[in-house]
Amino acid sequence: MISDQPNILVFMTDDHGQWASHCYGNYELHTPNMDRLAGAGVRMGRAFTPSPVCSPARASFFTGRFLSQHGIHDWINESPGAAASLNIDDQNTIAQLLQQTGYETALFGKWHCGRSRKPAAGFDRWFSYFDDQLPHCGTQRFSDQGELVVEHGRQSPLITNHVIDFLGARDHGRPFFACVGYVNTHSPFADQPEHIAGRYRDCLFDDVPDELFYSAHGEAFVPVPDDKAMHREQLVQYYAAVTAIDEQVGVIIDHLERTGQLHNTLIVYTSDHGHMCGHHGLWRKGNATTPQNFFDESILVPCILS
Repeated sequence: MISDQPNILVFMTDDHGQWASHCYGNYELHTPNMDRLAGAGVRMGRAFTPSPVCSPARASFFTGRFLSQHGIHDWINESPGAAASLNIDDQNTIAQLLQQTGYETALFGKWHCGRSRKPAAGFDRWFSYFDDQLPHCGTQRFSDQGELVVEHGRQSPLITNHVIDFLGARDHGRPFFACVGYVNTHSPFADQPEHIAGRYRDCLFDDVPDELFYSAHGEAFVPVPDDKAMHREQLVQYYAAVTAIDEQVGVIIDHLERTGQLHNTLIVYTSDHGHMCGHHGLWRKGNATTPQNFFDESILVPCILS
């Protein structure tokens, strides 16, 4: 019976390196909800992304195909006025397959496998970005079932509100598949809640080495910001972004538990790829270098199944 099938909730964040997770050994990060999932489930120690850049990695997740198969090899420019983008409209996705077996399907937040304003095939509920995933805080332009809606405030809690609404209004006679994409850990590294950022002002950042990296030809790659105070503030904001995401994950988990849905819900926490915050003397991910690098910090992602 379809009613016996588990719900599936996937948190796919952006630019969240595996190293920046408490349950993977970063003792300075506060992530009680991710820790809760890891403690109650399976934590994969060597989970790799197929691409160290967002759009191709996400396309691989949704299609189950490598880059050479789905055709997206770099990030897709969704800025207003940008040329028509590549997409995976002509390929089967996990959402379509689950929808065909009776699942109610939904996406909230980042998509980035084509024009996010247009609901992708296979999704009953669509709440993504109308033209840009930024800013983290302020005026937000969302695509609600393809229609522009403007909201104001911190982006991730606004997305969470729509997830909660979906969980309440959905057809409870069917299982659901929902993908939630928060982008706090993506640039700009600013505007995270001060009540969170403040806890990292005196952080030692022991998991970020202080080093320079040179190519085999002795040429320096693009270094981390020269201004040490600016670099430190970016680290504060990146760590705060991880904790801010963890708070939103907790809100949704608590709602599932409170409404009796948690026991039959498979929760997956992962990221599209990693991020370097000074590792190897670099800032960003695979496209911090040309050609794209495959350093562990770029391709190792958290992957927790609970």
